[in-house]
Amino acid sequence: MSLAAVFSRVLTMSLTGSAAILAVCLARLALRRAPAWLPCALWAVVLVRLLCPVGLPLLPEPVAMADPLTAWADDYLGETTIYQDNTPEYRQAVEAGRVPVEEGGGRYVVTAPDGVSEPATVGSRVFPVLGSVWLAGLAGMLFVGAAHWRRLRRRLTGCVRLRENIWLADRIPGPFVMGVIRPRIYLPSWLEEPARGLVLRHERQHIRQRDHWTRLLAWAALCLHWFNPLVWLAFSLSGRDMEIRCDENATRGLSPALRADYAAALLRFAAQRRPVSPSPAFSEGDAGARIRRLARWKRPAAWAVGIAALCCGILAVGLLADPAATPPESAAPSLPSPPPEPSPAAPQSTPAPSPDDAAAPASYVSGMTLPELMTDCGFAADATPYAVWPETGEPELTLWFDPDRGVGCGTLYADGASPLFRFDQTGPCWYANAIDCWPADPFDPACTLAPDPESTVRDYQETTDRDEAGRIVRWTATGFLEEAGETVTVRSDAYTYREDGTLACRDYFHSDRLFGTWLFHCRLWYDEQQRLTRASGTVTHGRTDYFYFYQGGNRPAWQLCLDESGGFLAAWMTPME
Repeated sequence: MSLAAVFSRVLTMSLTGSAAILAVCLARLALRRAPAWLPCALWAVVLVRLLCPVGLPLLPEPVAMADPLTAWADDYLGETTIYQDNTPEYRQAVEAGRVPVEEGGGRYVVTAPDGVSEPATVGSRVFPVLGSVWLAGLAGMLFVGAAHWRRLRRRLTGCVRLRENIWLADRIPGPFVMGVIRPRIYLPSWLEEPARGLVLRHERQHIRQRDHWTRLLAWAALCLHWFNPLVWLAFSLSGRDMEIRCDENATRGLSPALRADYAAALLRFAAQRRPVSPSPAFSEGDAGARIRRLARWKRPAAWAVGIAALCCGILAVGLLADPAATPPESAAPSLPSPPPEPSPAAPQSTPAPSPDDAAAPASYVSGMTLPELMTDCGFAADATPYAVWPETGEPELTLWFDPDRGVGCGTLYADGASPLFRFDQTGPCWYANAIDCWPADPFDPACTLAPDPESTVRDYQETTDRDEAGRIVRWTATGFLEEAGETVTVRSDAYTYREDGTLACRDYFHSDRLFGTWLFHCRLWYDEQQRLTRASGTVTHGRTDYFYFYQGGNRPAWQLCLDESGGFLAAWMTPME
């Protein structure tokens, strides 16, 4: 696993841990009069979130918090180039290893400006740098911890064993527990009874509760998330709650006089400020707050403790929960995130239609079956379609239409689906008529979508490639774009022919940085008479298809516009004569 991937995982853990820390901080306000073991249990949950990369698979997907870093890591940096699947550059990019993206019924790839390299993202450029900074901080934290441990070991030189695991040292400022497998209690040699016995009661509580393990893990989490101020806050507050819990257990059953002596011992060591350390110590925490709590502490009723424990348990489960693994609804492969919205250098796009907009003469995906839809539109179940496209092979469009009533319905076959559509009137299309964007001559490169391309770049050049029969197979216009600092493709057309030599389709492209995103990639199909029968292209919000139906002559009688956006299919039938 790369350093960037490791840092991304740590950052995700830090964000989920931060949410848990804030939740526990709020819970502590409600638990001020509850036993201290309840907030300590919640801090253990925070520790799990900070050290464990996964949680309990309990929450359903809509309830659980999604990975907040995915979108940021996938953001593109710098210039990118988009190639639709109807361009030669698309095939070159795929052969170079770029992953196609499916959207709106079409495919495209996103590359670096050279057309083949992987585009730079936050995950590939920023995360490695941040990962190096994080690693340096982690090394610094470990160095500081090792230096503190070595300095403490030197102060323990010459310590004397009092009994069992209790040792006396001359050069330590206060009592503490040290060790992992066989923890020892170290006391200042000048500490006398009865304070020594009271302090021992406190330190033995640390060992009994395995605080020397918990504090070591908390120190590891602090080193791992050194960049997160909330983790530093959690380290401090959890240490205070741990000391208060030991105070409660150590003073249980003591007489008022001994409790006063215990408070006096706290005051005696209050001035001893230790650096951040993984070892539990008697002098940690706010001594004044600990003394005031001891003075006011009264054990709450059992039912109150039970309710508080139940609420803390529910909160703990919620903080530990992650989305439950759910099987995918279909076998369709997962797709990479779509590219960012192209820059609107010369926007010509129109907003996607809204179902609530009554002015739009469009009908959306119907929940009916096709026979039900035909019956509802007044067509017999065995009615002959008005048009089928293409006329040979597998149909992609089947249309039933009554020009006298202006009513029609049909189905569009795309990407394995066949959404239904209908329209109950004819009229102007909400968008521009695509056929009017290009000259009647399909080999004329002029286009109203990209007017005056020579003025948009410097060193404008046009090239034409022909096949052995002398037919145009590709026309390209390039130039130097000042703002990008490189030569870009301004306009291009690629032509495909039938076996009889007639034009079958034309792949049109213009730079979305120069002319906007309206149909910047599209494919135009022609019949044997070289008349446009379909235009299908990419727009800002999805994909739009235009179908043209002729009744003799070179001008179509009707135009059917199908707009696919956000899971909807809108239809407009427009008279062209």
